[in-house]
Amino acid sequence: MAFQLSSIKSIAPFQLLHADVCGPYKTATYRGSHCFLTIVDDYTRAVWTFLMKYKSIVMQHIKGFFAMIENQFDAKVKTLKSDNGTEFINKESNEFFSSKGYKVYNLNTHKTQISRDVIFHETIFPFRYASLEMLDIELEPRPSTNVESQASKSQKWQQAMNKELKVLEKTGTWELKSLPKGKQPIGCKWVYKIKRNPDGTVERYKARLVAKGYTQVEEKDYNESFSPVAKAVTVRILFALATCSTWLPSASNGYK
Repeated sequence: MAFQLSSIKSIAPFQLLHADVCGPYKTATYRGSHCFLTIVDDYTRAVWTFLMKYKSIVMQHIKGFFAMIENQFDAKVKTLKSDNGTEFINKESNEFFSSKGYKVYNLNTHKTQISRDVIFHETIFPFRYASLEMLDIELEPRPSTNVESQASKSQKWQQAMNKELKVLEKTGTWELKSLPKGKQPIGCKWVYKIKRNPDGTVERYKARLVAKGYTQVEEKDYNESFSPVAKAVTVRILFALATCSTWLPSASNGYK
């Protein structure tokens, strides 16, 4: 099977960083942390993790991380990408990133750029004198309300759903069985996402068919569940340890 083309668009370390916060978790660490911040460099795929007691201190870690990059690597972070959660979008972050520069879209060149010399015309709508035909931007929105009927009218979302169904059938995700007496089937739904390139253009449309697991009742519909998930960084570490220790690789399909 041929590998897919890499989606990495950055050409140097720290040109694009991805940040995300996980938690809070009920069980705290030894030092009382309930959540953590991860920062991933798009070019090198290096990962930094910061344990936190509260999400409100995210910007403290980001400020310290930016300073560390400048001092240790003599480099500057160009772009920080996040999910726009409240821990990233607030007064403190606006003040910090405003000093770094603004990402603006040039209506004449059709390109985005970072600039510190920006004049805001708050009373003038930017597209008032511009034709939508000149904007090289994907305008088709992601389905939000009444997603099933809305997606069925879009050829791009139909292609994404058909691709997902073919993959599920090819991998043997399910087997057709007769429903036991007195049991109710578990429904499913489509989840849609538009994956974009660093410059904001659309890379591809993704549709995932997921089961409504929240409708299950413990000890009635299931006894236990186990879904192993591993990060690429963890797998690399395991392979490195296996190589250094001359371990023999093996595989297991689990048990029923």
